[in-house]
Formats: sequence, C-alpha cells, structure tokens
Amino acid sequence: MLTVASSMIGPPSRVPAIQVRVEAPTCADARFCFRQYFQELSERFDGGFDPERSNPARDEDMTSPAGIFVMARLDGCPAGCGVLKIGDGAVGEIKRMWTAPSARGKGVARAVLRKLEPALITASCARHQPP
Repeated sequence: MLTVASSMIGPPSRVPAIQVRVEAPTCADARFCFRQYFQELSERFDGGFDPERSNPARDEDMTSPAGIFVMARLDGCPAGCGVLKIGDGAVGEIKRMWTAPSARGKGVARAVLRKLEPALITASCARHQPP
C-alpha cells in the first residue's frame, strides 16, 4: 500500500540551491541583473525609468568601504542581487534589490537580505565606536 501511495505522489521536489556572494558590481552577471532590473522598472512606470535620474548607486558606492554588491545564484545562474550603500553617515541604504521573475517565491530575496544585513550591522558598529 505504501508503495502505491508514494508512486501516486511522485518524486520528492528538489529544493533549488541558492548561493549569495559579494561580487564586483562590474562583472557581466551583475550588469545583466542591473539591465533586467532597470527594464522591469521601466515597464512598471508610465513614464519609464531612467537610472541616471534616480538616486544613483555608482560602482564605487557598491564596493568596500562605501558599500557592497551581492549576487544571488540559483543553481549557478544569476537570480537576483542587492546593494548595501553605506555612505558617509550612520544610515545604510539597500538598493538595486532585484529577483528574476523565474526565481520569485524561492527565497532568493530573503537570502540576499540575510547577506546584506550583517554587513550593515558591522559597518554601523564600526562607525559608532567611542573615541
């Protein structure tokens, strides 16, 4: 009976492997994610979206010590990204948070935030050390 029931259910579903790493915002996969992100924003807004007119995140804003860029990969393929822009003050800003439509609902954005949050805490603590 158990054999019959398990064959009716089918094989167990495979959980996709999500890897999130700090990478250079200038790498080809990062540029691919940015293009997809900007295209999606352009389609959402009536007047389109011009990244040059928005609050920028230049390459140097996405690399240490000013910030970090993280790339999420799902089974080795670019699936999302996020940026922590630390800036001069005590406030960190998460920018360029994007997940590929095919990867949504699979925990990619959550994994990106889990990678960015400790970096923000570390940066904040470093900036607020007593003299």
